[in-house]
Amino acid sequence: MLNELCSHVGMVVGGGGDALIPCLSSGLVYDLIDFIRNYLNTINLQSTNLYFVSPVANHSLAYSNISSEWLCSNKQQRAFVAEAPFSHQSMVKTKQLFLFDGVDKDFANTLLNNRANPCVIFCGHPCMRFGDILHLIKIMSAGAKNALISIDGDLTSFDKLVSPFLTPDTKMRFVNCPIDLKLKRSEIVQLLKEIAPRKLAISRQVQSSIDTKSIKNSVGQIVVLEAGVPSHIQNNKRKFEQAHIMPDLAKQITPRQVKGCHVSRVVGCLEARDGDYRLTKRTKNTSLEDTPGELFGDQIKIDLVVRALQSQGYEVNTVPLDNDRFGTYQIDIPMIDSRIIFSPDRTNVEAPNSELRKHLKTTLMKNYVVL
Repeated sequence: MLNELCSHVGMVVGGGGDALIPCLSSGLVYDLIDFIRNYLNTINLQSTNLYFVSPVANHSLAYSNISSEWLCSNKQQRAFVAEAPFSHQSMVKTKQLFLFDGVDKDFANTLLNNRANPCVIFCGHPCMRFGDILHLIKIMSAGAKNALISIDGDLTSFDKLVSPFLTPDTKMRFVNCPIDLKLKRSEIVQLLKEIAPRKLAISRQVQSSIDTKSIKNSVGQIVVLEAGVPSHIQNNKRKFEQAHIMPDLAKQITPRQVKGCHVSRVVGCLEARDGDYRLTKRTKNTSLEDTPGELFGDQIKIDLVVRALQSQGYEVNTVPLDNDRFGTYQIDIPMIDSRIIFSPDRTNVEAPNSELRKHLKTTLMKNYVVL
């Protein structure tokens, strides 16, 4: 595919024309610049200039040099020995590659000053429906020696893609040279055998194109994705998610020190959007009664609970249950055959019926310092 592309570029440039290649600002363009530059040098067209037009041209090429983990083994080896995996920077220094933010005055002046030499222009977008590519097509369409070479392998119809530009005044040629970056069936199977994922999410199209029996021993759960149908993939390892507390809610938090730790009760609204979780301030007042779940609090004062029960007319006996465990007590209430058992990790209320148990629980909570 790349050889065919270089052949088309060589014929256009060798004939004195300019080649326009619609492409994205990252990914394939990194290899295209290197590959076409080397090819032009081998056919004695070193004077051909390369132009990369994109608002992120500089940042994109700089990023390509620090992402060695995504490159092939040869380029990774260059990164390990402190060499640039691509030759973009050296081409920029020798003025074989020019970077522009857009089709602006600087681009026009550079193009005009170098009209003696043919050029290859990389610009987006591949769909040719928006961006600077539209301006370049208009500028170059009058040249019969010029050519636009489409490399998008995902296009359904090349004729529909270029039909808006085929006017009587258009003399530029339109060439379809798709570069398919999708993995082959054998490559997909080999990749899955190497990484052996526990869970695999694939489309119905990919599932039908590969033999799932060949990867049965390498892949755990296979989830088939359907268009427009929600899919659920459970992650057993992740039991907690990180949430960000918004400033308006953070201002209301007043931590208290309990047993050497600072704790506080937080009541808010949890928002989940695009994998990000945020706790925001609630719009309505929230009281203790309508707040579900456990509450953090200070240590229970046993004497306060005893006084509260005595004020209600109950005879109360306080008995330490375990002298070796600090904070383990039992409050016996013989009149109603009930007891409250305190321990460092929990508090139990035992009563003959639910009404008494609820009453004792209410008394207990009134003497419990809630944060």
